[in-house]
Amino acid sequence: MLKTFLAVAALLLAALVRPDVARATDVYFENECSDELRIAVRFTDSSGRRQTDGYFAVAPGESEWLFSTDEGIFEFYAYDQGRTWRGDHLMPSISSDYSLESHLVTFDSDLSRYTHALSCDSS
Repeated sequence: MLKTFLAVAALLLAALVRPDVARATDVYFENECSDELRIAVRFTDSSGRRQTDGYFAVAPGESEWLFSTDEGIFEFYAYDQGRTWRGDHLMPSISSDYSLESHLVTFDSDLSRYTHALSCDSS
């Protein structure tokens, strides 16, 4: 019994200290605006597949988890009652047959949590 316990403990310790094991980053969006935001995201999931998901509703002043990824890159498109946040990358639309222009975001993939704040001062 003690040998089994020690073997399991050793395996768990080895899994924790292995530097080559990737850890997923939890990606949150923070709404710094006074209106609710709707956000669509495109990212690579832990199995390596590209995922497009949304629209997520994020209330004013709130921060919401939207997805996890092993990569340090994702795209998003967001809008509220009068503004849109978009760039020059085309992303498949969530709810129609046209494409959306999306922001491309890069971050340190070694982080366990990344928060992307959307400010109404800049779109």
